[in-house]
Amino acid sequence: MSGPAVRLVGAGVDVSAAHDGVRPGLRNALHDVRRERSRRGGGTPLVRDVVPDQEARPGLVSLRRAGELLTESFLPAPVAQADADSYANLSAMIDEVTARP
Repeated sequence: MSGPAVRLVGAGVDVSAAHDGVRPGLRNALHDVRRERSRRGGGTPLVRDVVPDQEARPGLVSLRRAGELLTESFLPAPVAQADADSYANLSAMIDEVTARP
């Protein structure tokens, strides 16, 4: 990331696109995550196993939302697509190699 753009380079890929930067929603979500970590004493992770029918706690929701907003802000569609394509190509190559006798 450099200035107002995000760039993905490697393995035959070179794509860049403008990002949206830190918007108020992202700033607030990050503040919520920091507040929850502080409330927990800083040492307790904000991660848990997903258990069906268990209500999500506020800190976990904030962490998830912050991640979603980071992705929306700093991973524009052209870069996200190039990344997904690169991962798919890598996965196919790994499958091919591991399928050999």
